Amino acid sequence: MTSAEQREERQEEVDHLRAQLPDYPMRWLYLIMAVGAIDYADRAVLAVVFDDVKAAFDISDSALGSLVAAYTVVATLSVIPCGIIADRWRRTWLIALGFLPWSVAMIWQGAATSFAMMFVARLFLGSIEATNGPSSLSLVGDYYPVPRRSRVLGIWRLFEQLGTFVGFAVAGVIATAFGWRTPFFVFGALGFLCGAVVWRYLPEPQRGLPDSLYQAEQRLARVEFAGAATPVPEPERTSAAVTATNWSTAGLRQALGYVARTRTAWIMAVAAGLVAFVVAGLGAWVASFLRRYHDLSAAGAGGVTLLFGVGSIAGLLVGSRLGDRLLERGRPNDRIRLAAGASVLGWLFAIPGFGLDATWVAVPLLVVGGFFISLPIGPTWAMWLDIIVPQLRGRADALFTIVRVLMIASAPWLIGVISDASSLRTAFMVVMPAVALHGLVLLLALPSYQRDAERARTEALRWSQAAAAAPSPPTPN
Repeated sequence: MTSAEQREERQEEVDHLRAQLPDYPMRWLYLIMAVGAIDYADRAVLAVVFDDVKAAFDISDSALGSLVAAYTVVATLSVIPCGIIADRWRRTWLIALGFLPWSVAMIWQGAATSFAMMFVARLFLGSIEATNGPSSLSLVGDYYPVPRRSRVLGIWRLFEQLGTFVGFAVAGVIATAFGWRTPFFVFGALGFLCGAVVWRYLPEPQRGLPDSLYQAEQRLARVEFAGAATPVPEPERTSAAVTATNWSTAGLRQALGYVARTRTAWIMAVAAGLVAFVVAGLGAWVASFLRRYHDLSAAGAGGVTLLFGVGSIAGLLVGSRLGDRLLERGRPNDRIRLAAGASVLGWLFAIPGFGLDATWVAVPLLVVGGFFISLPIGPTWAMWLDIIVPQLRGRADALFTIVRVLMIASAPWLIGVISDASSLRTAFMVVMPAVALHGLVLLLALPSYQRDAERARTEALRWSQAAAAAPSPPTPN
């Protein structure tokens, strides 16, 4: 095949895939973001009323921390089965169904008359973590093109800030005005509403199209760069189609084997677990910290926490745009360096912010620290999607979710234990270095990231080629 023929074939392949990929509006991204925000709001609601719950049930700080961790039991037990279902069934319906036990559990907490009753209710909050975790990321990856991935995922991950910080503010106002039980009833009702909207309106996209298109565009670009005289060697299209693996129906052992061989996946899972550990710990205890060390009311602590959210959102949006810009300039590994440097800076600003008593100095430092801690979110989540075959993302993210859930659950409990033994300020100082460690661990992915991403996209393109080459079913008379 001559170079001109090769270029013509690649162009036809790109045009075919572009025609298949719908131009999904951003409103679907905002709806998925709202799903995650409501999920995260349950942690904010509990954090705002920590001291009220402690007084109502006469429990210790470590017991309070265990309430935050309770949801991990259901989440950990159910996330692998939900990940398998997410790769084979409508992901939108799976998310919607997860809201049913979650909403009941939220209302149950508001009606709890004992610590044991509240603990049991919080167990069932893990349902939405198990269904939403593997499904939402996979959906976002299939809605929008790869060159926009950092920005899109950055917007999506705003659900953490919106759920946490807006949840702090709203729950604080409601709790101050109507009592600490009322926020649980309000957010439980919102869960039912959000589940109904997702079931009715959110579309189910075809899996892997954005990754297949991006890989085809890269192949076309290599042919054009080589010039008209030099064909680019590669396996035949028919060979690619024959060797394609249907990862949607692959067994769990085969799927886990693929993830186990992806070095970057393990590095990113550990790094994400470290930062999730810190963010979860701060999210659970920062309102109590502000009330104890800066003499703020529940509403005041919620308002100041909202300021932290402004810094975090700014960092997330800036980092997401920078991540896409680095990819457009052909410097994908610089996204890793960007994330690592920002994590270290976030730690350097946060430490004095938690150590100083002067509110007017501490709050700006924490806002800047939140900016840098959140800056890596868009690029790192985009890199996670890059290295996983699209038809395998539900099961891969299920494993990823287990790591995150265990780290998220352990942080509030550990901070509570250290607080009981020493002080809440000491506990924050002990856990904050994990932010800097997150950045250093990410640097270990520099040798493997581009190789793993190329392998995943090639696999996605092979599957698209195999699907296109498969004979169409006979049309009934």
